[in-house]
Amino acid sequence: MEALLLLAIVWLVGYLVSCTRHPYRDCPTCGDSKREYGALYSKAYRECQKCGGKGRVVRAGARYLGRNR
Repeated sequence: MEALLLLAIVWLVGYLVSCTRHPYRDCPTCGDSKREYGALYSKAYRECQKCGGKGRVVRAGARYLGRNR
């Protein structure tokens, strides 16, 4: 039981350190393409609404640490 708790703490610390060094991840909606394509007209597109056309979003741990700028 103590080993499992220690492993969880080590994983959490590693994740938070990773979030401070790399606060962004690929946008799950557009997949880093920065565009959302139309269903009917497949060549028409607009900026991705989730990431605002940046292709990346802030990771949850980085948001928790206040790195969401």
